[in-house]
Amino acid sequence: MFFMNYALLNQPVYQAFRSKVRAFVDTHIVPEALDWENSQTFPHYLLAEFAAAGLIGLSLPLDIGGQGKDLWHEVILAEELGRAKTFGYPASVLVHTNMVLPLLASLAVGQQKEQFLTPAVRGEHYLALAITEPHSGSDVAAIQTQAVSNGFSYRVSGEKKYISNGSVANTIVTLVRSDSATERDTSMAFDLLLMPAKLKGLTKVRLSTNGLNTGDMGHIIFDQCDVPQ
Repeated sequence: MFFMNYALLNQPVYQAFRSKVRAFVDTHIVPEALDWENSQTFPHYLLAEFAAAGLIGLSLPLDIGGQGKDLWHEVILAEELGRAKTFGYPASVLVHTNMVLPLLASLAVGQQKEQFLTPAVRGEHYLALAITEPHSGSDVAAIQTQAVSNGFSYRVSGEKKYISNGSVANTIVTLVRSDSATERDTSMAFDLLLMPAKLKGLTKVRLSTNGLNTGDMGHIIFDQCDVPQ
């Protein structure tokens, strides 16, 4: 179980970091928040500003471009983003920094790190994690998006919906039902695929939402997409 230790967060190192994040939010987000909400604007450029301020990959290792800090810095980042007077974009940022980046950092190998992970830490493109589907919702075991291997690539068909950063992400980590399971163990019939959003047959559509006008929620359709194995 994870407990908040506010006595710890009163230490000078954490207070200094909180002040830094608060100043960033007050400078780069708060003045624009209402206009973004009213115009349903997703501020694409802002991820690079987060990176320039050293606010991406806070707890990731230094050797992959992270900041090498502890988890409490991530907690402070999330808390201060809650003061941004808009919820959509901060949620998109946290999906990128605290949901998909740690997953990619733990699973990416070889050239995947250079091609996908490092640019994401530098704020050069957004990441998304595509799990939810129109018919199965949060019932992960019931997903229908299918990946069939021919030994060299996976051919992916299906769709994902209500995906944070789904229409803006350049890289999408996608949960699929694969043909890798044995007849006796269908529970293992799932894989995570690292998919560039520019793949032929991959279509992204931004969804309208209530209360998330500055964020991004996407519907992703895979029509016989070939993903290198």
